[in-house]
Amino acid sequence: MRTMMEHRMNKKILNFLKGLMSDLICGFLIAAGVIIFMKDAGFVSGGLQGLVLITYHYTKWPLGLTSFILNVPLFLLSYKLLGRHFIVRTLQTVVISSICTDILDPILPRYNGDPMLAAVFAAALIGLGLALVYQTGSSTGGTDLIIFSLRKLKPHLSLGQVTNIINAVIITLGGVVFKNIDAVLYGFVYTIVLATVVDKIMYGFVSGKMAFIISDQAEALADKIGAKVRRGSTIIPAYGGYTKERRDLVMVICTRRQLQLLREVVEKKDPQALLIVSEFNVAYGLGFTPLMPELKESDLSHLEGLAEGSAKASTYKHSKADSQS
Repeated sequence: MRTMMEHRMNKKILNFLKGLMSDLICGFLIAAGVIIFMKDAGFVSGGLQGLVLITYHYTKWPLGLTSFILNVPLFLLSYKLLGRHFIVRTLQTVVISSICTDILDPILPRYNGDPMLAAVFAAALIGLGLALVYQTGSSTGGTDLIIFSLRKLKPHLSLGQVTNIINAVIITLGGVVFKNIDAVLYGFVYTIVLATVVDKIMYGFVSGKMAFIISDQAEALADKIGAKVRRGSTIIPAYGGYTKERRDLVMVICTRRQLQLLREVVEKKDPQALLIVSEFNVAYGLGFTPLMPELKESDLSHLEGLAEGSAKASTYKHSKADSQS
């Protein structure tokens, strides 16, 4: 029992340190993106950060402090919906990010070149920071709190559309503030690059193609795909809704570069086959992203110890019950 409690305590401390390190890196990346590339670039991003930049344009208040103040009512409104753990974790991220921004503001240089490059590099830095905190179960507050709260209240609501509308309104407002239509365009470029960076970092760069092949020669085709494309396949029994005939379906996951070779194999082996190709974002398992990280020897020893202790406890429980009966 003591060992298990110590393990849980060590795990909590480790998770806290991971979260703290993630927040510090995120805070630096967001501060660098905003201060170097966005503060004096003449355009705004979507979300709360865009409102922070608009507020700074008129008041010159510190960016970090302004971000924290604007987040406070969102924390209060979403506390009951999102729960104490997530709010406290996000509050830690927001506080660290705000402090990093105001500390680094007088230190970091400013980029005064092409606004398009400023939008791209700002999105890359900030997107990297966001992906890091998302992977630790936190967020940077702002419109994330609104979206997550709406998800709780309206599970079937199209949150992607809500996010796009919020971003479009704030970016357009930025164009009005700076009196420049280019500010709106740069804002949308920033948003697209940001979403791409976050998606690629969180879900990996292993996206590719998933092919479904309906053929009378499914087994021979699967063997040929394994030999030529070097990809495994799955044969699924299928039933034609129109023809009422039973045919097999071959499912194959491959990279983009392997798709052309796959097409050639299918065309040569069965020209009458139906080939359907779709995209996938990430694949876990053999040949792709590992499903689980490899456990260290110490972790395996610990798990074996827990299993052994559980088995002993179960044996004792049953023996005690037998003696009482």
